[in-house]
Amino acid sequence: MRVGRFLSFLALPLSVVPVLAVVPQIQASREHSQREGLTALAPVSVALTPAEQQRFRPLPATHDAVPVLAYHGISEGTPQDARSISQRTFAQQLAALRAMGYQAISMRQYVRFQRGDTAGLPARPLLITFDDSRLDAYRGADEVLAQAGMRATMFVAADQVDRGDAATLTWKELRRMSDSRRWDIEPGTSAGATDVTVDEQGTSAPFYAQRRYTRWAGRESLVDYEQRVTLDVFAARDAMTAHGFDASAFAAPVADSGPDAPTEPAAASFLGDLLHRQFPVVFTRADGDAPAFTRPGRPAQRYEIGSSSTTDRLYRWLRDGAPKPAAKPAPKPAARPAKRPARHQRHAAGRQHHQDHHARKG
Repeated sequence: MRVGRFLSFLALPLSVVPVLAVVPQIQASREHSQREGLTALAPVSVALTPAEQQRFRPLPATHDAVPVLAYHGISEGTPQDARSISQRTFAQQLAALRAMGYQAISMRQYVRFQRGDTAGLPARPLLITFDDSRLDAYRGADEVLAQAGMRATMFVAADQVDRGDAATLTWKELRRMSDSRRWDIEPGTSAGATDVTVDEQGTSAPFYAQRRYTRWAGRESLVDYEQRVTLDVFAARDAMTAHGFDASAFAAPVADSGPDAPTEPAAASFLGDLLHRQFPVVFTRADGDAPAFTRPGRPAQRYEIGSSSTTDRLYRWLRDGAPKPAAKPAPKPAARPAKRPARHQRHAAGRQHHQDHHARKG
């Protein structure tokens, strides 16, 4: 068969051979041009209605607590998966956040805040993050962030970037994002965004969550698990620094760190210790859909945004989670003049009578 194809190729006119040679290059160039032209969508125009402006009034200032949002995909129209929202919804949420008085901070500011340094923070600081280095997130969010005067952090799945997945940002695009000063680029994982097989029935689980199973070796030992996870975390960190990015925060994939992750206790303990030794800040998923605002030195939890996350729902979380203003102490009653004992009053009256008598006699 291969000989026949080769002979057929030799039978082609020589004028056709150069054309066949450049077809893959033309296709690659076309795909590159299409991608370059689609890396940023024009922002949608969203204005809050008078009723929304009244509802999304400024919330109390928070200098010692920072809410953190976790977005995933941003689509042009209807969200394509449960972890995405439309670009219009994203723009509306940013408009509401601005009306509430929130200002987005950088990851460096957030790291300093976690260490107890609140100098330079706005009255209502907010951290906006995105997971999985998704191309649609950058395309749908970048111009909306610019229009709103906001910034965000993108957590990168380094292995997907290296493989050149069509739905994933490239290192060049990530560098362009960082240069815009609207984006901080941080590690999320290397190959940890994938699942692994955990038993002979073929059951899959998140990469960091459980020990892997293979037919030739069976279930990996805890030592082998620790080595596999450690190598992946180090690969994620080293990929970031090799491309000139910081590695000051880490966000494990939601399925690996969330409350529903089927994590073995020993594996969970090891993963937590490993990540906190390597990164100043480690983001985990909260138990439930209403995580607390971040406090200095406390767990860094994020409010997950998905297709069911309306702007009103986001507002209620911020309203209910914001620290309540301290109650003003009740004013003290005015002090009343002390009453003189009755005998003192009689003595005073006697002295006054005596003075009056001498005045008349004089």
